[in-house]
Amino acid sequence: MIETLLSFAGGVNSGFELYRNITGLFRGDRTNLILQRLDALHTKYEKLESGLWYAPSILSVVDTTRTEQTVLRDPRTARELLQPIQRALKTDVVASGLINTPTRLLTKMKCNPFDLFTNSLPAEHFVRPSDPNMVPVMFEYNGVQFIGWQTRGALPMLFDCEMHDLPGLGRAAPQPIKVASASQDADPEPGTEFCDGPGLPLMVVIPAGTFLMGSPETERKRAQDEGPQRKVTIARPFAVGKYAVTFDEWDASAKEGGCPSNPNPSDEGWERGTRPVINVRWDDAQEYVTWLSKKTGKTYRLLSEAEWEYACRAGTTTPFSFGETISTAQANYRGTATYGMGVEGEDRQKTMPVGSFPANAFGLHEMHGNVWEWVQDCYGLYTEAPSDGSAAEKANGSNRVLRGGCWGNGPKALRSANRFGNSFGGRYSKFGFRVARTL
Repeated sequence: MIETLLSFAGGVNSGFELYRNITGLFRGDRTNLILQRLDALHTKYEKLESGLWYAPSILSVVDTTRTEQTVLRDPRTARELLQPIQRALKTDVVASGLINTPTRLLTKMKCNPFDLFTNSLPAEHFVRPSDPNMVPVMFEYNGVQFIGWQTRGALPMLFDCEMHDLPGLGRAAPQPIKVASASQDADPEPGTEFCDGPGLPLMVVIPAGTFLMGSPETERKRAQDEGPQRKVTIARPFAVGKYAVTFDEWDASAKEGGCPSNPNPSDEGWERGTRPVINVRWDDAQEYVTWLSKKTGKTYRLLSEAEWEYACRAGTTTPFSFGETISTAQANYRGTATYGMGVEGEDRQKTMPVGSFPANAFGLHEMHGNVWEWVQDCYGLYTEAPSDGSAAEKANGSNRVLRGGCWGNGPKALRSANRFGNSFGGRYSKFGFRVARTL
């Protein structure tokens, strides 16, 4: 360990000399200021104050002066060497062979980061590839720090960031990388996808807006409870699960005691995995969102009925978000039935894995078909419902609303405006749910 560290540090006795052996710098905005501080760093090394931010990627510093990398088994001494640089820059900065990705940069990542990077290994075992265009990125998965590799050209697209070369680091150091992210406190933009942790639902930010809820009297096969149409305003952006909650996500919660009333719902022999969880009643879904909120520290919940229709329509006014009709290539339903000018199609007679069908304009999959989705509202008349997009609650409401239709329904049940009220205590193979998160 001592030999490796000496090679890494290069016998340094100042912050400037130490930095010459470091391959990268990650920080936020104010690029000019950070460069000025780097230029002056060697004169301030002994006079630095306490740092404002602790950088986890110090745990995996690489020796940039060697052609063959030696794993730094004990990172504590390297951390002590790098802390003065952190303090001098007075910002969220990582100076090491790695680029660290804090939460605000993870909004562009899927829940499985291994899909984005190559040669991903635990941090203490990583090996630098020979290709100089590959950049290391640290991420956490199941509590373990990993390092994956991606090309310089791909990183700006993956993390929605800028990359600039930093001058004056000496010939011994590879070309350094600086990543400048958006503001830490900025609200996520509509359409942004994020995940609050491994194994948790992938979320999509839905914009605020106003829409006409319900169906017009001229809509084919409409039901009376879909009217009268009314204007509803969703005043603030909110996040919605890109998919219905899956068996994998439910089972992970159950292992942590999150769904005590129904820890092992039947999959009807169709397999679990990424199929939507079924045989869950409304209060089972409430247990899941309660667990999810406690686990993440965020406010997860079911969608209100208005939010659900707004998210399903995604700006459309037609019976389906795909248009005037729908096909079994677009949704999972009883394909022997048709709607409008539609034609018969495949009758699968079971659920399909989430993501099997195209997304709507908001990026949400299977809002039509596959499983009915519980929402927060009690079932009732629209004339009694709020116009601000919040849920309609009744003290004595025994029926809750489901939306979207399912694998066993004909296409008329899949229409964006269609409603179904059922006892909140019912568990059926056609019932699942999707989550929302308040932003």
